[in-house]
Parts: sequence; C-alpha cells; structure tokens
Amino acid sequence: MLTNLSTILRQNGLLTFPQEESLIEQVKASGISMPEALLSSGFFTSSELAAHLSSIFGLSQPELSQYEYAAL
Repeated sequence: MLTNLSTILRQNGLLTFPQEESLIEQVKASGISMPEALLSSGFFTSSELAAHLSSIFGLSQPELSQYEYAAL
C-alpha cells in the first residue's frame, strides 16, 4: 500500500527525492508497506521513525517500555 509517508519525510528534510523514489519502487515491487520499506532499507530505526513523526505532527511520544503488552 502506497502512502504519502515518504513525501512527508522528504518535505521535512529526512529523505532525498531519489531515496523517496527508490522506496516507492520497493513498495510497489514487494507489496510491503512504506513503514516496512523505511525500516528494512535502514533509513530509520523504529524509534527514530516514531520520533520524527511525533515531531512532524506535534504529537507526544509515549515511552512504550513503561507498558506491558502481549505480542501480536
């Protein structure tokens, strides 16, 4: 599924246009999601991606290690 996530990250200076294009091609070819492509390509760790998106959208980022949850 293609989203605007890569464009949002590029517009905030976190990806270049060629990187965004490469990610879009990876998503189209493999069928994985954009977040999966960002993580598997090594552009961001999951913590970094969450922190960037929290900052971009002005949201607080809870410390998930404080909570107990069952694996899905």
